[in-house]
Amino acid sequence: FFEIFNEPLQESWETDIMPYEQQIVDTIRRHSGNLIICGTRTWSQDVDLAADKPLKGFNLAYTLHFYAAYHKESLREKARVALSKGIALFASEWGTCYFDGNGQLDLNETNIWLDFLAEHNISDANWALNDKDEACSALLPGTQNKANWSTDVLTDSGRFVRSHLKSTREAETKKPAEEEGAAEPLDQISSAQGVHILFTLVLSLLAMGMTANLRA
Repeated sequence: FFEIFNEPLQESWETDIMPYEQQIVDTIRRHSGNLIICGTRTWSQDVDLAADKPLKGFNLAYTLHFYAAYHKESLREKARVALSKGIALFASEWGTCYFDGNGQLDLNETNIWLDFLAEHNISDANWALNDKDEACSALLPGTQNKANWSTDVLTDSGRFVRSHLKSTREAETKKPAEEEGAAEPLDQISSAQGVHILFTLVLSLLAMGMTANLRA
């Protein structure tokens, strides 16, 4: 998929951001029908404004970025308004800390956000899969391996996100078995889980600094 404009600032949605993104959407659509994630005003927070005048096209989603120690219920209300108007959202960047990547973690508010994403079927990507010396990093500074990290090199944020991803995967694995009344073989992965795992791997390989949770 494509994410075409990372965190527009406070330009006008209708006269600046929207026309620019519409040109990109139209260009991509000449070559691909894949998902396009479109940036929204004010560092990808004003999703309600995008919902008032959405882009033309199909298979589009709009970015919602949040950092749990700073962004609270007021931003979730913006998201609810946008969803109520029929647009799709993708939380393509979120963190457990403050919006600058540092500060105290707010794991209670993070859980509120993650429940919100699950309730509304919003896919997400966590910042940040790196070893930078900041609170939102998943790895401790100086971590050398590029994969297969042990839990002792994870930060508090990294351990929290790992636990969340594991519990989400376990819940997704358990649900089909309960619905069918039979255990699912451990070596079989649903298509949704496969996308989730693949996307996480791709992000790791491309060093994009995020771990992801995709919801169909």
